Amino acid sequence: MNDSLTHFGVLGMKWGVRRSQAALDRAAGRSRKSERSEDYKTSRALKAKGAKNLSTQDLRELANRLQLEQQYKSLNPNAYRKGEAVAKNILAAGTTAASLYALSMSPLGQAIKKAITKG
Repeated sequence: MNDSLTHFGVLGMKWGVRRSQAALDRAAGRSRKSERSEDYKTSRALKAKGAKNLSTQDLRELANRLQLEQQYKSLNPNAYRKGEAVAKNILAAGTTAASLYALSMSPLGQAIKKAITKG
């Protein structure tokens, strides 16, 4: 007899709570292609052709679209980038504190402590 307990759910899933198809798509990293704009679809098709296979007009349209996307991303940073910046600042402060602690425990740090307490 095999006594085992197996779980086939999603980690963190609540009992009796079902996720919508949109939530499942987000978790899987999928986006709804039907919701994309025609300009986006056209630009990706042009990008897939390669620059050598595009006419001057097509290349101009693609460059304009990509430049606008880049400007939009720089003007509207997402929450991930904001969180990343905060985390970098916290890690920098933690690294500085750890370095100071390590210095204070080193022989050089001990000598500095003695010199300060004598004076």
